[in-house]
Amino acid sequence: MWRMVLVVCAAVALSPAIAQAQGEPPDPGRTTSGTVVSNGTEFPYLLYTPTSYRPGRAAPLLVMVHGCQTTA
Repeated sequence: MWRMVLVVCAAVALSPAIAQAQGEPPDPGRTTSGTVVSNGTEFPYLLYTPTSYRPGRAAPLLVMVHGCQTTA
């Protein structure tokens, strides 16, 4: 029984520390829009560039495709 009480007390005591450990909010970055034309059909897109991006330095690229009339 005492072990259970100790575990619950430890979890409650650590919960603010866990919340603080989440770090900084997401990078605000910059979002721009554009259009790609393929076979006469225009496809609009949104491009998000984080503030940490530096031209000429390799960076990961994430492409997210929406379908079924959905948008970003």
